[in-house]
Amino acid sequence: MANSTKTFVQVDDAVGGTLRDISSYVHRFRWPRTADMLETTALSDTDKKFAAGLKDGDQVTIEGLWDNTATTGFVAVFGSSAVGEIRSLVFGSNSNTSGQEKISCETIIASIERSHGRGELVAFSITLQVTGAVTEGTF
Repeated sequence: MANSTKTFVQVDDAVGGTLRDISSYVHRFRWPRTADMLETTALSDTDKKFAAGLKDGDQVTIEGLWDNTATTGFVAVFGSSAVGEIRSLVFGSNSNTSGQEKISCETIIASIERSHGRGELVAFSITLQVTGAVTEGTF
């Protein structure tokens, strides 16, 4: 089994809704997927029983280094006041070459954080709330 170091991430930009490749800025990408668990235990049961409910794309967290390049950097993609805006997200855990896994969805920007300390590079963390269906396929 291969272990990927070529994560592919695209998010549409703040201006025209064009998908922008931000892969070179991303150092960490976390995307949990869950389903609601509905209890179905009957009165006569001695152990709890559950059934899967609605699926949730949950919240995606993207972390990396800040870049204010006008056309491709963080500011171009997320803008200065993007919290609450809807953005498309495309993710490939092992690049975007033909046949590789592709996951896409619509998201709402839940939070943007910039962090830096003395002598450190400026970093960012974006939290995206998945809204609606998540599409899984291949590039």
